[in-house]
Amino acid sequence: MQLLSYDVWGAFVVVPVLVAAGFAVARLRPSYGVYVLGAVLLPLTFVFEDRPLMSTPRFVLTLVPAFWIAAELAERLRVPRWALATVGAAGLGVLSVLTVNWYYIF
Repeated sequence: MQLLSYDVWGAFVVVPVLVAAGFAVARLRPSYGVYVLGAVLLPLTFVFEDRPLMSTPRFVLTLVPAFWIAAELAERLRVPRWALATVGAAGLGVLSVLTVNWYYIF
């Protein structure tokens, strides 16, 4: 039984990185903006018909400027560190269970 479609799992990662990439273009040096946009948009242009976001989460998780923006946003909104650690640990727990049960995540 499939919990969610592959595209929904991919969207949980890709959409926040796309938003952070938009902020990175506006707030960081132009070279970082070009790097992030190129690295995000290139995999999105070569889609596999059955699974459009097949490998995109693997590609966007390495985009450091997007995570700089996410860290800056968390600092400005004064999100407690324990809340960020809880979300990260919960995500790691879910993905670990899915991986152990041979569920294809991305």
